Amino acid sequence: MALVLRIVCVFAVLGLGACATFEPQPPIWPYPEPPDGVGAEEMPSSWPDEGSSGQMEGKQAEPSSGNAAVSSLVAQAQSEAAAGDLERAAATLERALRVAPQDPIPWYELARVRFEQGNLIQAENLARRSLSFAGQSPGLQIHAWELIADIKALQGDTAAEAKARERARQARG
Repeated sequence: MALVLRIVCVFAVLGLGACATFEPQPPIWPYPEPPDGVGAEEMPSSWPDEGSSGQMEGKQAEPSSGNAAVSSLVAQAQSEAAAGDLERAAATLERALRVAPQDPIPWYELARVRFEQGNLIQAENLARRSLSFAGQSPGLQIHAWELIADIKALQGDTAAEAKARERARQARG
């Protein structure tokens, strides 16, 4: 009887421990937030400015995330994209998303890669997904909305482009 009681207690403790929840930390946006009143022409060189086409050449930044593995994968993907290997960069970013699916950084970076590949619909969807995880990060919001505006401009949708640029301006404050 004592053995059965011990086994039941062990399973009860393990079962309760498995039910314990933890509150995930929000991802940390690694890029500096633009100061108030800073225009697109003064944005960090690691990001496309408002008038650019979102080209990735020479647009690298040091990624940082709450997860060191994700930061490393994003940095690797940025290097691969800069070297012109967009397929490998996309695969690396998808791997980062498997590690941290609620981190907005790999979503945004994958949107940039898909934009470079010419897959505008997927790029827009990915940029919007990054916005859904961005929280109160105006830096990410600005860049994601600017990417969406660039996509809409290429699609010839000037009304949607103007709305996206306005959202970027609102995020700037």
